[in-house]
Amino acid sequence: QVKNVVITGIMGEVPSFSQVSRALAQEETSIYNRLRSIDEDVEFVDIVAGNYNHLPLIANLRCGAWYHPEFDGEVHFKSADGHCGQWKVSLKRLNLHLIPLLQQHGGCILVDSTRKGRSLPDSFSRTVPMWCAVINRLAQRLDSVNQQWDNGRLHCPGSIVSPQEQCLMEELLDKRVEAILSSKIDLDLLKIFLQRPLRAAWITTKTYLEKPDDHPLSDVDIGLDSGDWDKFNIIVCVCASVPVDTEHRSTYTYVQGAGDDEETWSLGLTPQMFWANKTDILSGDPTTCPSRVIDIVSRHTDSDTDCISRLLLDKAAVSERVWLQQIGQTQLSLGNRFSAVPPWCFERFDAVILCCLDSELPICKKDSRMLHIPIPPKKKHKDEFNLYLPSTLRFVRKHLALDSRILIASANGYDRAAAVATAIVTAFLTVDFGIHWDDRQNLTIVHPKLSKVDIVRSLQNIRQLVPLACPSRYTMRKLTTFFLSSPLPPEDIWNGAFSSDKT
Repeated sequence: QVKNVVITGIMGEVPSFSQVSRALAQEETSIYNRLRSIDEDVEFVDIVAGNYNHLPLIANLRCGAWYHPEFDGEVHFKSADGHCGQWKVSLKRLNLHLIPLLQQHGGCILVDSTRKGRSLPDSFSRTVPMWCAVINRLAQRLDSVNQQWDNGRLHCPGSIVSPQEQCLMEELLDKRVEAILSSKIDLDLLKIFLQRPLRAAWITTKTYLEKPDDHPLSDVDIGLDSGDWDKFNIIVCVCASVPVDTEHRSTYTYVQGAGDDEETWSLGLTPQMFWANKTDILSGDPTTCPSRVIDIVSRHTDSDTDCISRLLLDKAAVSERVWLQQIGQTQLSLGNRFSAVPPWCFERFDAVILCCLDSELPICKKDSRMLHIPIPPKKKHKDEFNLYLPSTLRFVRKHLALDSRILIASANGYDRAAAVATAIVTAFLTVDFGIHWDDRQNLTIVHPKLSKVDIVRSLQNIRQLVPLACPSRYTMRKLTTFFLSSPLPPEDIWNGAFSSDKT
């Protein structure tokens, strides 16, 4: 890119300072430099994981997912929730599925990164501490007998969060607790599993560099008091990157927080693809790295397409690629596209809702037990989601009356399928996942008075049981529009006879 700017200057118009600066910045943060930086940062993550090898390794999505080939779980603590003046504990990202793991192991190692020379992302310095304090206060409210909950105190890294800011955050803690309680989100995971309060600790590359090689980190070094490991479940927040923004190395330019904003640089590469093909991607000329990445992404996509065609004839190959998870004790399950391949999907399920395009799962033979709703991935769907929801909900109501086992499937099962499942739970199920029948004999379900809180609660209750369920914000906005905006959904979603054109 820099060469192109220079050539432009030689051949004609002289490039401006901003053009040259932009080209240099793009070259410094190229996909090769980013992936080399990530590979280097993982060495530090491995060191920390080795020192705390009794703790599970958890990725903080999305950036954190790049910083190790093998994680034990995923959460989503968003930096924006911790920005000054926000200090939120999002109902959409309560991360309660982490509670059993924390209690079982006494804590976890949580991995993320940040940019612009900072030592910790806001997700670690503010969002996680806020979450810990709110969860502790919730636990104290839910358990009037056990008062050993640290009094719901807020513990932030003093080198980053000022006493004034911490005071402002503390003033919001009770308000955040009340918001969760009033949402009526299922808190059983908290009530059943959490036996000790939560507390955050922090490790950065600077933390290690300041210690002599023969001196291990003490509790004080990572923001704890002596004896805290016996009193708390500790979330060890590890910022993987060196706080230098960019730095020229012998063979590449180091990029701090290289995994951030992946949609702007990854060319379709995922963390899983990177670690499976790391040697091929990073070997060779750095300038041809984008071509190698595009080739790998293309091969992966092509192999999926070819594989799907073969899968229609090969049951064993289907089974190897199936991802499937039941939503608690309900009749609903989420699955990827391989879980929906007929005829084998009907060995497990009585009805299947397939939320993807024909190109993602080319099934030719139609079956009345399968409802195909061709919703494009990501933000490519505009009106399709809301267009197909009425027929989808009618289809589900009919099968709920038959006690059918229902699969909701999409390419990976996380976004589109999870959004449809959220719509089903919002429309038909109670807070404890019971079906709110009005007249079961006539297949009539109570039409609830809905609000945005009900939709958020439905998603959060699903995510407690299926942590990977994560519809995009764009998709969730579509769902909110469907239920709450004019024109409202047709009444025959909840009652009325079924005609062939509606199911």
